[in-house]
Amino acid sequence: MINKKYLFLLLIIVIISCSNLDSSETPIQSTATGILEVESYPEGAQIYVDGELKESAPTTLYNIPATSHNVILRKEGFEDFQTTVIIQAGRIEEIKATLEEEIVIVTTTIPDVEIIIEETDEGILDEPKEEVITDELNQDTDIPTEETPTLQGNIEIPEFFEYIDVNKPSASTFNEVGTDLLSKNYGDYLHITAINNANILNVDKPLTAIESSDCINSQSIIGSLTSNKALCVKTSDGKLYAIGGVWDEKPDTLLVVPLD
Repeated sequence: MINKKYLFLLLIIVIISCSNLDSSETPIQSTATGILEVESYPEGAQIYVDGELKESAPTTLYNIPATSHNVILRKEGFEDFQTTVIIQAGRIEEIKATLEEEIVIVTTTIPDVEIIIEETDEGILDEPKEEVITDELNQDTDIPTEETPTLQGNIEIPEFFEYIDVNKPSASTFNEVGTDLLSKNYGDYLHITAINNANILNVDKPLTAIESSDCINSQSIIGSLTSNKALCVKTSDGKLYAIGGVWDEKPDTLLVVPLD
């Protein structure tokens, strides 16, 4: 009699277990995702994916749904960079954007002009005279002349990367003694990394306008270099240099200017 009771209870437990097993067989739907790596020059651009603010460049975004996305990089003082990227499941996609500076339109106002006519009993003596009610136009304007910097030398830029010694100056595919920079060529700009205790600083000026005072605070180790802009370099022995160049499509020659 007791054995039948235990047998009945065991049968009920087996039925309940089978019922729970059937309800758990429904698969959990998962969405395929990929990875998006984003870099911007200058750094710090805000990243919007399909209108949603994510992070600031440079960064790596994970779990991006595998489909087409509209990506905008936005930074104050620069034009928005907009592109479309197709994310594939399990793949890494890259965006490397060079932001263009905003064009600021400056308008000037012509100062008021007062017509003065001198008249006597005999009538008008002189022709009308124009008197400008501001003496700013009567002041001599000194237009500074742009001095041509003394070049240390120039370096031919290879297709991909090189190590640079600004003291010589010279470039090599090997990290030799005295090397200050590692330059990577990304087609329309150079990604610069300071090595061997050197430091760098991006300066929003052309190479011809750089002064030593612009480079005193060179403390960074990562920077970028675009056409007609300059990069300060402080070597391990404290010497200051500026590097830069002007190119139409891709970097070909890098100029080095000593500042000490």
